[in-house]
Amino acid sequence: MNKFWIFVEGDSEEEFVKNLLYSKYSDRIILCRDFSEFVKTEINDADFALAIIENCNSIDKIPHRINEIYYLIEQSGSNKILIIGDLERLPCFTARKELFLNILDSNVPTDNIRMVFSNPIIEAHYWECPDLISRIIVLEYREIFKTNVTPTITIPHDIDHGIYGLKQLFKMHQLKYRESRFSEKFFPRLDFECQNNALTRTKNIIEGFIQ
Repeated sequence: MNKFWIFVEGDSEEEFVKNLLYSKYSDRIILCRDFSEFVKTEINDADFALAIIENCNSIDKIPHRINEIYYLIEQSGSNKILIIGDLERLPCFTARKELFLNILDSNVPTDNIRMVFSNPIIEAHYWECPDLISRIIVLEYREIFKTNVTPTITIPHDIDHGIYGLKQLFKMHQLKYRESRFSEKFFPRLDFECQNNALTRTKNIIEGFIQ
């Protein structure tokens, strides 16, 4: 049985991975929510993998967090580490990877670490699904204003296809964009068969971990 630790940059990445596992791999992956449970659990079944997701709230905090808890990673018997986040200010995957490797302590083996970085990973998923964005705004509108009224949702053609554009769109409908609330509504409703390079690459890496 494989056990793997998944480190993510923030709330959106956490929801993305959690719902991907539930949607596509629930018959093969058991997702733990507690460190102690993950470290101590042993499953002698080659057909299953055990995973835990840790939200580090910043891409730059991930390698420091791995250093901090590597003793737990060793105790857990985890033989796989997956890192998911954005490139942010760095120009390419190699630059982000080298920065991570330079921060990791020398006792942390790197041959079992896989990294997925995109620029950006989350915004691309959002804007490929404009109907889903509109649906979430309707849900948010009804919750905030406690009404069954369905507002008319208009997405301007020239709107910025990023977080700034989402904030604008919510403001246009008298709402405030909150990343965690949006991702909690978005990813459970996302069709994970949609064609997106970042999503497909991550799915392939997780599939490789399971085998």
